[in-house]
Amino acid sequence: MNGTSPKYQRTHEELKKQALDLFLSKGYEASSIQEITHKTGLSVGAFYRHFASKEAIFAEIWDDYAGANIERTLKEVEKTTSLLSAMDYLLAENENFSKNETTNKLYAIYASLAVSQKLDTFPHINQSSKKYRQMLYQLIKKYCADFTEEEAITTANAMHCLMNTYSMRNADAFQAFHFERNAFRKCILTLLRL
Repeated sequence: MNGTSPKYQRTHEELKKQALDLFLSKGYEASSIQEITHKTGLSVGAFYRHFASKEAIFAEIWDDYAGANIERTLKEVEKTTSLLSAMDYLLAENENFSKNETTNKLYAIYASLAVSQKLDTFPHINQSSKKYRQMLYQLIKKYCADFTEEEAITTANAMHCLMNTYSMRNADAFQAFHFERNAFRKCILTLLRL
């Protein structure tokens, strides 16, 4: 079977759609490959032509979900007209992402599988995260003329880490970070010398 044929792609996406539905409604551990294939009307063998395991289908679901969110965020930041408006947009977007029930459920699964070392590759997230750091760097270079090259790079990396932690704070039971929005905004603006 050709992995790029329209039929293959439709089947691939349908398997992910049904798996996502099960993971969100029943939980990851309580969902089986047999249930996923039953919902799609496919055989278990068909599942394995698309995915090596339940972990593999989840990894692609999480990669698509989180990567698409980052891509949407990047497009919206392009519409901002100042560093302050870009930061306020990023804070609001991370706030919304952190309160999203789907985000929290999927991240909990991701964290559990990552801790058990059953997941290791997320190409969409990795690519989008690089773009996100680049976007932060470009904003700093554009609006913070007094930053050296090293300061701009380091600040962009630090902000990326902080924003990521802020967006996952409600889902990450292991870390249990607490951020008060206004105090967090002040920290971000301080990093930018605003």
